[in-house]
Amino acid sequence: MSFGLMESTMQIELKNYHTEHGVSTVLVGPVARTRMPIVIIEHKGVMLRQVPATEERYMSEPPKFRRNKTMKTIARQYLAIGSKLGIGKPAKRFLRQIINAD
Repeated sequence: MSFGLMESTMQIELKNYHTEHGVSTVLVGPVARTRMPIVIIEHKGVMLRQVPATEERYMSEPPKFRRNKTMKTIARQYLAIGSKLGIGKPAKRFLRQIINAD
């Protein structure tokens, strides 16, 4: 399963996602026609979810880091959290594509 990340990692963004359960920081993948993949940290671990493209209205820019972090660094941090909490195979594949893209 390819997420179209090999062409460009510029489509990956870090955003805050406002849900009825609170606010989570997510990695947002390229938006398809009706769905967009997000990698979210939940109580079950790091999961890849396909949400409707209309959910983008509930996403906002996260607070800025003190120093700039690359998407590779953020993806590595998500993998590290996933090794502790658990990580789904699609989420791991998605994050590995971000790390290996270049």
